[in-house]
Amino acid sequence: MGWSHILIEAHCFFDKRNDTLPKCCKYGFGNVSVNCLKYDENKKAYCPFLGFSKARSTKVLSDQEGKIIDFDAFETFDMTEKEYIDLEKRWLEENKFTDK
Repeated sequence: MGWSHILIEAHCFFDKRNDTLPKCCKYGFGNVSVNCLKYDENKKAYCPFLGFSKARSTKVLSDQEGKIIDFDAFETFDMTEKEYIDLEKRWLEENKFTDK
């Protein structure tokens, strides 16, 4: 079975004035990483300061090793699925990521 990749938009809501730094803040507060999702693996709980949602309007192009080549975000609130797919194709073509 191959790897699946997910893309989420995340924000750290830690307030250094009022809160105790959680143990998952490996890179310091405000630096969201996979460690935020490993806050308490025994309880299967993520960091209480982590806010996240799906990133449907963000496209990320990566190489075979997963390194990001480019990314962009689109306003997609009122788009049909076909309009969204067409926009994605145009983005790939405009940035020469495909042979058309």
